[in-house]
Amino acid sequence: MLSERQSTILKLVIDTYIESAEPVGSKYIADLLGHSVSSATIRNEMSFLEEYGFLTKAHTSSGRLPIDKGYREYVDNLINIEKINKAEKMNLTNALHNYVYENGNFIEAATSILSYITGMVTISVLPKSNKTYLEHLKIIFMEPGRALVVTIVSSGIAHNRFIRISELFDASDLEKIEKSLESNLHGVDLNSLNFGKMKIITMSKNVNSQVYEDLLYEIYVSIKQANELDVNVTGIENLMRLPEFDTSNKVFNIYKALDKDGDLINNLDKLNEKDDFTVLIGNEIKIEDLNKCTLISATYDLGDDLHGQINLIGPKRMNYELVIPKVGFIREAIKNELLGNEI
Repeated sequence: MLSERQSTILKLVIDTYIESAEPVGSKYIADLLGHSVSSATIRNEMSFLEEYGFLTKAHTSSGRLPIDKGYREYVDNLINIEKINKAEKMNLTNALHNYVYENGNFIEAATSILSYITGMVTISVLPKSNKTYLEHLKIIFMEPGRALVVTIVSSGIAHNRFIRISELFDASDLEKIEKSLESNLHGVDLNSLNFGKMKIITMSKNVNSQVYEDLLYEIYVSIKQANELDVNVTGIENLMRLPEFDTSNKVFNIYKALDKDGDLINNLDKLNEKDDFTVLIGNEIKIEDLNKCTLISATYDLGDDLHGQINLIGPKRMNYELVIPKVGFIREAIKNELLGNEI
């Protein structure tokens, strides 16, 4: 538990660092406090904050920098998060409607505008049910050795995928397999389906050939692809302007993490399981390439077990008091639009 003075100093250090991206010294904090506290006392308090993991000493100067624990204290206890004011709400609402008029996609509009007004990366995840089921499966024989798998899942997503098959299979074989799979996978949650489970559910005791297992795997991949998150990432180029990401290697690591097959995209639905609004700082994200970042993740619930996400990624050195309310507004705007309510 920090004292009132320690909390004040920590907040001033982080406020200053957010603004300047430069290490903060005791003399500067003394100036901000109107010299009501001596520089020596402030140095002692900053040493305490360093010892207990809230600050760290800069390598190039005598100043201090905030680290993960300091940012966490700052976000949880030292700042006031308020909703955006009426004028800003009106401006953002008009911008959303204008973008939709030009481009026709509300979620894309919301993601792009949030990225623009914050200067951060935004990631939208289209609504998806916590449980998804196979609605329809069609395996169409195209020619010897080749078939088309058509998959429709309960979220309404349809997915087509051409697959290679053994030339031992003909159209009648595929039709029988299709009917068997549709029957055996009825009521199975696709979010928890893995290939081992699918084999147990669908493989007949009389069928254990490798060619059948190979075919089953191709169908499994088609089903899982139909159930993947529909994700849109906007604004990665914004990070290149920030000192935290001043080398091509750092930017490449961010690109890698945000790629559709990257660690973050594949774990977005797990990062915000407990809360409808989550702020993860640095190592809390548990993805090495993002340990210099903060992730703000906001889910919205549309009923019928259907939910989506709007996420924002930027440096830990972001203006949380300004950014968090904007994420909250965009989250509510998307939810209201999808429910047919007024924004």
